[in-house]
Amino acid sequence: MPRKRYAAPEQILRSVIDALERGSARDAVLLLLEHGPLLTPEAYAAERDRLAPELFGHDDDGRPIFEVSVVGGELLAFLRDLVRGQDSGRLAQGIWLKGAKLRGRAAGGRVSLSVDGPMREAAILQLALLVYTVGVGNVRICSASDCPRLYVKTYRREYCSKRCQKRAQMREYREQIRERQRRRKLKGVAS
Repeated sequence: MPRKRYAAPEQILRSVIDALERGSARDAVLLLLEHGPLLTPEAYAAERDRLAPELFGHDDDGRPIFEVSVVGGELLAFLRDLVRGQDSGRLAQGIWLKGAKLRGRAAGGRVSLSVDGPMREAAILQLALLVYTVGVGNVRICSASDCPRLYVKTYRREYCSKRCQKRAQMREYREQIRERQRRRKLKGVAS
């Protein structure tokens, strides 16, 4: 079944990371299922048409936890661990898969792969193949010391957002002021 491509794999990965980091796990999962490298029409249709999210359980305060949120958390934790361990040679944390079937079709020298299985497994396989295809060379952790967010580096970007960049710049500016004041104080004591 041919389908329209969303964009380059790099753009899909950027959009998935952005959705996961802003807490929109369902958007990230739908994006993966619809536009990832594998064909997942059944899982995508089931998740897209779901009117109420599937309940996974409740937290300690009795608030509902939805399956798609848990899947989003797993995907984000996997990506963060993969990026942190980049160039260290260690394996990233694993994610268990069960109940998915990888299928393939060859025609005209090209291979198309599809996944039959639940939304969770399809989304995990989509992300794994997407990261394998794109790589993580431009996926970074925000340079702000108090921000763990991932982003896809473009140009000379060092922060996940303008907000983090301004916060870090203000922190550096304040540190420079404190340093100047400390030097003046020491200079005044030495005289």
